[in-house]
Order: sequence, then structure tokens, then C-alpha cells
Amino acid sequence: LTDYRAQGTTLDKVIIDLASARGVQHAYVMLSCAHSLSNLAVLWPFSAHRTLGHLQHDLHDKL
Repeated sequence: LTDYRAQGTTLDKVIIDLASARGVQHAYVMLSCAHSLSNLAVLWPFSAHRTLGHLQHDLHDKL
């Protein structure tokens, strides 16, 4: 299931590949499909810089 097709859905268990996220919006869609963090697994290590790199500086500093 791609992040595009998963948009707007909620799943009982979610395994996501944040390494493939093309930006913070894609990562948000992937993460928001899970009911809770206990039902979420990240498949591969990922680069936070690559995922969050397109944030405005003021938003990036708050993280």
C-alpha cells in the first residue's frame, strides 16, 4: 500500500518505510495511518534530514 493510497485510512497494524518518504508530508501520511505507536513499526532506518529537510527553518528548529 503506497502512502498515496493509504491517505485517509486508519489501520490496526502499520509497517512503514520512512526511508522512502519524499518529504514530511509523505511521512505524516504514513505515520497517521496507525491507531497508536504500539501498532506502528518502522521497516528500515531512515534519514531524518532527508525526510525533514524541506521544512522551513523556524519549524525545523522547534523539532
